[in-house]
Amino acid sequence: MDYFTSDWHIGHERLVLKYCNRPFRTVREHDKELPKIANSILTEDDTLYMLGDLTLAGHDYLNLFTKLMSNIKCGKMVFIWGNHDQFSWRNYLKMGFDSIHSELYLPEHNLYLTHDPANSIKDMSKLWLCGHVHQRWKQISNTINVGVDVWDFKPVSIQEINELRLNF
Repeated sequence: MDYFTSDWHIGHERLVLKYCNRPFRTVREHDKELPKIANSILTEDDTLYMLGDLTLAGHDYLNLFTKLMSNIKCGKMVFIWGNHDQFSWRNYLKMGFDSIHSELYLPEHNLYLTHDPANSIKDMSKLWLCGHVHQRWKQISNTINVGVDVWDFKPVSIQEINELRLNF
């Protein structure tokens, strides 16, 4: 099954906890819990699409990110660049991502994936998944926010997306 998520902001040194009112006491707890929550849902048969802003911290944390992401229990991980993602594509491959994209179209679901919802104006007749807006909204018009802040920190299944698609 396909799952979608965004805006983990691993290593964001307290600001993401405060800015998004995330219910974790420390950044360390936050950084451990998000992969743990994902692993409680995902199986080895699943594909996880990360729609950007996986991290915010610099290269000093590369080994931590690699360890956290390599422990995600899914068959495949696909990465979409976010505005805070600063590593090279090689580093994301080392983290365990199978492919890296700026945007991606999934013909089997008739979905476009992007980080920034502003990109959805390119084709208002299509359904877009995005991140970037954190807790501001879950769905507007043809765009669904898959960020953790509006999905109880869980990846969103294609079934959940298809239920929202009925509103489009």
